[in-house]
Amino acid sequence: MVGVKKLAVIVAAGKGSRLGESLPKQFLMLSGKPVLHWTIQRFYEAGSEVTVVLHSSMLEFWQQLAVQNDTPPHKCIVGGEERFHSVKNAVNAIEDQLGVVAIHDAARPNISSALIDLLFENAQQYQSAIPYTLPADTVRIRREEDTQLLERSEVMMIQTPQCFWLADLKEAYQQDYRKSFTDDATVMEDYLTAPLHFVEGEKLNFKITHPSDWEIMQKIFKP
Repeated sequence: MVGVKKLAVIVAAGKGSRLGESLPKQFLMLSGKPVLHWTIQRFYEAGSEVTVVLHSSMLEFWQQLAVQNDTPPHKCIVGGEERFHSVKNAVNAIEDQLGVVAIHDAARPNISSALIDLLFENAQQYQSAIPYTLPADTVRIRREEDTQLLERSEVMMIQTPQCFWLADLKEAYQQDYRKSFTDDATVMEDYLTAPLHFVEGEKLNFKITHPSDWEIMQKIFKP
């Protein structure tokens, strides 16, 4: 991506209540450093300028924690009511006129530099880059009391970072929020001149959501 700036927005404004911890999962200590530290470091090492979106109540807490843990340079932005509003705040705060933006969940600290680079490259070429994995288990959809078998090869498990041109993001995030906006791809797809472009992701780029996820991530990061 010669000449094209790489930008990263890391969404860390969530409460992480499903994990059952007193602190949101992005601030838990993983191999001696906060989860958010590792996520920032991955993008910093990949050559991205990083913006982190935080809940207003955690802004000062994180800034102190970042200093204590020598976290790589990044800008902090206060989030909004929903993930949509948090990303919108971050995108609007980016002053650059040209660049590709990767929007990533703070609770996915195990993304590889290779996948980050691949997604940036694909987004530059195809206007978007959305990572996915295929399910390993049999998949059924439940409708009331009945179930229907789905073809696994036709089901995509969507991950982050989801990458887009900055100008497209700025335009799309001016629309009003809808409950159907479950990720950035659903916000963007009506605003892109090309179809959404999907890239095979990584199984280990999973999101820490449940206690079992946290146990696995601790084992991955164990020295």
